[in-house]
Amino acid sequence: MESRQDPSSFSSLQQLLEELENFVALESSKNDNPWVSVTKLRKLFGENYGISLEEAVKVQGW
Repeated sequence: MESRQDPSSFSSLQQLLEELENFVALESSKNDNPWVSVTKLRKLFGENYGISLEEAVKVQGW
């Protein structure tokens, strides 16, 4: 997983959802568990993009 990507690089909500899906798939494969908490997704997004998921959504105006 790359780190510190630009959250404004999401040109669509679909791309953002696909990235969250990638985080779920990655965590599921690590833990052999299909469930990932919202807290964990927020943490992974923040670590990867250096901005909160909520802030990234605001940046995009969604």
